[in-house]
Amino acid sequence: MNLAEENGTILITITGQGRQEDIPLLASFAKEMMGKGHRAFAFELGECNGMDPELLGTVAGIALRLGELGSGAVRLLHLHADMESGIRELNLDRLFEFA
Repeated sequence: MNLAEENGTILITITGQGRQEDIPLLASFAKEMMGKGHRAFAFELGECNGMDPELLGTVAGIALRLGELGSGAVRLLHLHADMESGIRELNLDRLFEFA
């Protein structure tokens, strides 16, 4: 997992299998960035072939927290069709923007 800021957007790149081990780093980083006023998060998932359910829950939690703060968005970039379908089946698609 790679974490960066690009043009005011927090970019998180996940390659391979998104794992539960990534959760503490992601949660801490997102909390820190939101504390600094960042409200745009993008997850680059073009090279991600799957995501642990707990990691997906953490991503959803970021989107929910942004909603509580009153602004912001989580964009899922280059998501594979099967992963997008799974997110939609769980009715989590309302939390995200897809690109």
